[in-house]
Amino acid sequence: MLSALLNRGEKIPYACRSGICHSCMLCIKNNNDSCDNSPEILNQNIKTNNALILACQTKVDCPLILKLPSRDTIKATIINIHPLSKLDNIITFMAEIPLIKKEIKSIAVSYQSMKGIFSVVNLYDNKIQCHIKRKAGDALTEWLIEQAVIGNRVFLIH
Repeated sequence: MLSALLNRGEKIPYACRSGICHSCMLCIKNNNDSCDNSPEILNQNIKTNNALILACQTKVDCPLILKLPSRDTIKATIINIHPLSKLDNIITFMAEIPLIKKEIKSIAVSYQSMKGIFSVVNLYDNKIQCHIKRKAGDALTEWLIEQAVIGNRVFLIH
C-alpha cells in the first residue's frame, strides 16, 4: 500500500519500509463494504473503522478512505513500574504509535477523568519513561503510585 500511495503523490511519512518504525501508520477512516469479502487483505484489522495499519505492511484489493492518525493524543499501556520510594515511581508507558518529537521534557497523562503533567526521564521510539511523584490530594498521582498495574491503559497527550 505504501508504494502505491507514494506513486500517486500522497505525502505519507515512512522510514524503514519493514514495519519496525511505525512511521507509515495510517488510520482507516471509512471501510468500504467490498473489503469484507476481499481475499487479498493481509491485515484483518483493516476491516474495522478507525483501525491503525502500517502502509508498508498492508496489501488491499478494495477501496479505503485513510487518514494520518492524530499524534497529539496517543493510547498507551503501562509496561513497567519501578518504585523509587513510597511517593515516587518511574513508570514506562508503551505508546500505540511512536511519538514524532524526539525530545520531550514533559508529557500529560490522562486516565479516566484524571490528568497530570509529568517529567520524561527517557524516550525511545514508543516507550516513554516518566518520573511520577505523589502529590497530596491529586487523584492521578495517587492512582499511579498506589493502584496502577502493568497493562493499565492511559492516554498520553503532547
